[in-house]
Amino acid sequence: MSRILLLEDDLSLINGLSFAFRKQGFELAVARTLKEADSLWADGKYDLAGTFGTTGHGAGKRGCDPHGRSY
Repeated sequence: MSRILLLEDDLSLINGLSFAFRKQGFELAVARTLKEADSLWADGKYDLAGTFGTTGHGAGKRGCDPHGRSY
């Protein structure tokens, strides 16, 4: 089973994505802050990390690129 770490703070998106990913057989962990995501990702047990890039003033983008580059 693939493990996904989702960085998201919007409860509606969390609920919808959690349902969809789990229905497809993925194991999903949700971090609501960048600090929490960094801590979980450091454990090394996730195959993929994802975000929508709109989390808390662009924190999702910073989470995807620790060097702070914009896309």
